[in-house]
Amino acid sequence: MRSKKPKQQRKIKRIQGSSLINNTIFLDLYNKPVYFLDADLKSKNYFKLGFDTDMIFTAGKNLIRIKGTPGMLAPSSQLLIEAVDITGLPLKTSIYDLKNKTNDKVICIEVHEATPAGDVKLTLVGSAIRLPDGKPVPPYWQNELNFKWTQTFEARPFSPNRSDILFNEETTPSITVEEVIKPYNHLIYNQELITSIGGQTSTNVRSNYRLQTHGNTRSKVSYRKSGGHYFITAHAFDGNILDFGGFTADMVGGILIVAEPVNPRPRSVAGYSEPEVFSPKEKGDDFKITFFESSIATGSISSSTSTCYADEDTDGAYHEEYIQGAYQTTVLEFISPWEIRVKDPHTTWQGLNEDTHRLFEHTQFDASA
Repeated sequence: MRSKKPKQQRKIKRIQGSSLINNTIFLDLYNKPVYFLDADLKSKNYFKLGFDTDMIFTAGKNLIRIKGTPGMLAPSSQLLIEAVDITGLPLKTSIYDLKNKTNDKVICIEVHEATPAGDVKLTLVGSAIRLPDGKPVPPYWQNELNFKWTQTFEARPFSPNRSDILFNEETTPSITVEEVIKPYNHLIYNQELITSIGGQTSTNVRSNYRLQTHGNTRSKVSYRKSGGHYFITAHAFDGNILDFGGFTADMVGGILIVAEPVNPRPRSVAGYSEPEVFSPKEKGDDFKITFFESSIATGSISSSTSTCYADEDTDGAYHEEYIQGAYQTTVLEFISPWEIRVKDPHTTWQGLNEDTHRLFEHTQFDASA
């Protein structure tokens, strides 16, 4: 009759090639003697592992689910885990309890920059109460670490990690959805914009139009210089409504003209608030204002017109004039329906005589037509 060996003879007394790396002691589980080997790819009869068959160990933590099979593993038995890289050094491994209803756990294998690319041997050692064919484990090996499962994976330490993010019942995040009320811009389409100033009453089919205060919009704009940039702000004519719909991104590159800036500051070379001292060079940024008059057929022409021309193509008339102090610029950036950034500073030529003529810069003006 075969006698059972004393337990102390089956304990590990010396760890072969022992070393401590990332708080992991090398146990050489891959070569550990056991009663039998679990050859199933996912250890369906014992550990019941969950991982993709093409799983690769990438940078960071790599997780493998482990459920365990009741009736095949010894209750509360010890479980040893070891992952060894291609050079024979162990990787840091851990096991976490998901604390869910099925008492699932996950094995964690950590890969870092110093991990060499190549094969990683993962070995699990446990205690079974039955063999794969259902027969009991011989008494000699009962309540002992009597079987092992091992598989080879590939490590790619510089590949992005795509492992699932797992939470247990204690750390599962909660999501709160609530309504946040914020102000918004309500844009109202101005029907008068279907006609362009200069286009008479016919529908605008040219994909562009001219906005003019008291023509097809009553909104006004102000100007300011800030941080070396120049900004135009729209001002509603009634409450908070911009009747032209507000600035839009497709206005970038367009021309903006303010014919008569209101209260420019600083105002004059003679003083901050003194009247302008325009020089003969001042022609309103060298621009021309052109108005088409549909009333030409009745002989009615605005008395403010400096020059009037008939136009056979439009069956109307227009006039051109320079206005001292006027401001013309180009739209550079759309910021919001209420504000844009423009290219040029507002300047006027001022000075009493030719020796004192200079380009004088205004840093702001009030809401103007």
